[in-house]
Amino acid sequence: MNGRGFTLIEILIALAILSLSMLGIYRLTFVSLNASEYSVRKAYVNEAGYLRVLEQLNYPGRNFNETKSMPDGTKIKFTVESGAAIYSGVDEIKLTCEAKDAKSVYYYYEAQ
Repeated sequence: MNGRGFTLIEILIALAILSLSMLGIYRLTFVSLNASEYSVRKAYVNEAGYLRVLEQLNYPGRNFNETKSMPDGTKIKFTVESGAAIYSGVDEIKLTCEAKDAKSVYYYYEAQ
């Protein structure tokens, strides 16, 4: 740098460094927003799954295979499978809750 100011090369180098650091910040923000959206979907799936297990326990024999919409527009698909457990007189129930990329599986047992 001479006494009159910055040269064009110095300004271009500074802009290149600034743009690279801004790309890093943009990528970090993008990844953070995706993680936040995923955690919201996962929380919805977990909450809906626990509520569905309670519904299944309170209304045995009723089929709850369906799709439910959450307040943010997320669609949660429920799938219920039942089969014999390792103990006699007990059914093992497998409840799967899926929404986009979030999934939870719940196992519980009912007397026959």
